[in-house]
Amino acid sequence: MTTNIMLAVSGNWFGVAWYWYLLALIALVLQSGFVLIRERQVGIVIKRFAAKSLPPGHLLALEGEAGYQADTLAPGLHSGYWPWQYRIIKVPVTVVQQGEIALVMAADGAAMPSEHILGKRVECDNFQDARKFLLYGGEKGRQLGILTGGTYRINTALFTVITSATAHEHGMMPEQLLLHRVESDMVGIVTTLDGADPHAVDADGNTPLHLAATTISPEITLALLDAGINPDVRNHAGQCPLELSVGRTFGSGVGAAVVLLQRGAATTQAMLNNLLKNTVRRAASVPNSAQLVGMLLQRNASTQLLTERDFLFLLARDKRVIRFDKSIGLTLEAQGVLRLLANHREIPPYFVSVLL
Repeated sequence: MTTNIMLAVSGNWFGVAWYWYLLALIALVLQSGFVLIRERQVGIVIKRFAAKSLPPGHLLALEGEAGYQADTLAPGLHSGYWPWQYRIIKVPVTVVQQGEIALVMAADGAAMPSEHILGKRVECDNFQDARKFLLYGGEKGRQLGILTGGTYRINTALFTVITSATAHEHGMMPEQLLLHRVESDMVGIVTTLDGADPHAVDADGNTPLHLAATTISPEITLALLDAGINPDVRNHAGQCPLELSVGRTFGSGVGAAVVLLQRGAATTQAMLNNLLKNTVRRAASVPNSAQLVGMLLQRNASTQLLTERDFLFLLARDKRVIRFDKSIGLTLEAQGVLRLLANHREIPPYFVSVLL
């Protein structure tokens, strides 16, 4: 009894000073706060308790509230994550194979408008920055943005990534996540189930059909007409899409004009005459010009308003810098236009040899 009391007073247990036990205990506590995240891992942080709670309806914490944290742990050694306050879940990085895409679903974020089925794009480093996604207005649910081939550090508490390896778990086939190839001599037509209202107008009153009619891709015009847009809708200046398609300041929408006429767009004599003049002036370099000229002539567009200068444009190879060169000949498109015009009026003498 006397010996034990003396050992306690002297600070020795089993021949070891008491402070060594204290140092060992402190070392164990400090060591428990270190977390090692390896190169192919992402650390998902769960805070067990905090002074603040998450707002109702939210899943991820942005200001240190209890629960899943928006910020993840990168590869390396991290300190201060005491096991009684934090739980760290180590998940593998997300890999999307080359030649494939991956779809993304968000478990938290702003409410998606009822008329949309996909969340809007926000800048969040390919869904690798959950904090930015939430702060910049990312929306809960399926995302418009996708992931292409590569390796990503994703906070899986917020994002579910659907790859070819997990497609079956989400009612999809792996083949649906393969990249589609369009051959060089073909065109790919895409039908979208979500997007802006095709009947929306900009500050000038232009609808998507007005804008599409000035582009070189008639497929866009056709898709908008199929969506139910009125081909005769007018902007604030009173212009319909057909007028803009081959207007004085435009010219790429020859194919769109063909589609609009085929779909019954209304015309006036003045509109037909202007379309004919502007189409002839661009025929040397714009596809579908001969087809459009033929349709305009069938609708009685006047060829008598065409001047010799209009014919000279058939020799203009560069639509940005108009230059006339009678020695270079005509493109096949320009030849087709010239033959159509020759059936309705006399053409300049220097073009006659082309038709022989």
